[in-house]
Amino acid sequence: MAFTPDGKGCAIGADDNKVCYFQDWAGGRTVELDEHNDRVDAVAFSPKPNTIFLTAAMDKVVKVWDQSSARTVMNFDQSPAGITGLAFLPSGEQFVGSALDGWLRWWSVSYNAKKHMWTGYLYRGFEAHNGAILALGISRNGARLITGGMDAVVAVWDAGSGGKVREFKEAQHPIYAVALSPDGKIAAAGGRDGVVWIWDVDGNRLVETLAITKDSADELPSSPAKSPGPARRAERVR
Repeated sequence: MAFTPDGKGCAIGADDNKVCYFQDWAGGRTVELDEHNDRVDAVAFSPKPNTIFLTAAMDKVVKVWDQSSARTVMNFDQSPAGITGLAFLPSGEQFVGSALDGWLRWWSVSYNAKKHMWTGYLYRGFEAHNGAILALGISRNGARLITGGMDAVVAVWDAGSGGKVREFKEAQHPIYAVALSPDGKIAAAGGRDGVVWIWDVDGNRLVETLAITKDSADELPSSPAKSPGPARRAERVR
């Protein structure tokens, strides 16, 4: 799921291979996009308002869509594996994709006014993890990327050069969610084991470890019919 830069719309990828594109919350304009051949795992909007957005799926294709018409303007099919994440760089003319083969790939995409068409190409790619990359994020300032993988490794990258900034190996299980602070100096990651790891990137140190645990039975609502399920809380373990 991703929001438009102005927050007035969003796009949501789904297991049925489709994308639900809400063009305008207030106007109620919704379009169903049905051009992928497998589960859609990633969506990203260009930081340039009202230009393009991306969708990517397990069919190994990144599709570029015109935001106004909701029509595809080009496809990228250079990835040999399903794509798990997308992130635009601040210029809106480069983006990064993560994939099940453990690779990160950088593409360029721009509008050629003379030819009246969108053009683009793959310009960088390398193996970033030993196994599938399951999560990809970017800091708000666009300076750093963060990835988490099946190999239980969390890595922070320079978004422009692709150079590795830090690598953290404290986790013991695959990483399914990652995030960076707006300035890219704090990293967080978590997996299905219920543990959240927080690091100081520049200081190269683990700051906090939080475990999500079920509350005891006597703290749950007495009526099963009204119970929303076991409550959860975060407990500091480091």
